[in-house]
Amino acid sequence: MEKEIDTLPFDTKFRERKLHDMNLRLDGMYETIAEIEELIADANLRKKAMEEEAITLENIYKILLNFSELFDIMNENEQKNLLTYLIKEIQLNPHWENKPPLKWIEFNFPIYRNGEEVRKFLCEENPNVETLVMLCRKNAQN
Repeated sequence: MEKEIDTLPFDTKFRERKLHDMNLRLDGMYETIAEIEELIADANLRKKAMEEEAITLENIYKILLNFSELFDIMNENEQKNLLTYLIKEIQLNPHWENKPPLKWIEFNFPIYRNGEEVRKFLCEENPNVETLVMLCRKNAQN
């Protein structure tokens, strides 16, 4: 476009108008370029923020994997502060002799349960039952 503007002959009919129109189109191109550059810069910032968040989630995952070890080396105050930070509210059953003592827990962050994002974890009415099974191989001689 710039080359066309520079090489437009002087004796061209409506030269000034054509130059004006070409300059307007050229300005429009520069505006489009500037908008695209802004979109690219914005996308790069969002990408960087996502990468930083992913690193944070990765670190949190590592902490959770070693939570019991970390919790054991914390002093009582640090343990209390951590639990206060993680848990928003706990509701207990008033008469828990026949029910589990814990009614529900509400966290300060979302958790995933059954494929859904929730903050409140409702405890089941049925008490949790753990089963231990021992498997052993029989001799083929019998």
